[in-house]
Amino acid sequence: MEKRFLAELRQLTGKPHVSYVQVEKVYRKTAIPASQFEAEMRQALAEENAGVLVFEYGQLVASPQKVRILQKLLKEYRAQKAI
Repeated sequence: MEKRFLAELRQLTGKPHVSYVQVEKVYRKTAIPASQFEAEMRQALAEENAGVLVFEYGQLVASPQKVRILQKLLKEYRAQKAI
């Protein structure tokens, strides 16, 4: 549903959207495991968008595991875009 909505929004406006990924629970009731954070970041980076907003910064820096995941994914993303 979400992907279809975003594709339709992009088609209607002619502009890419900005995705967001939560680091830890803010609006959710349960904790966000590192594996889910990684999966959501991979999906956000794979989409055609204007950027990815990662929030909340304080929660990110408090989780070295998620910082390493983000660093790894951004390195992979840059390598892919360089091809």
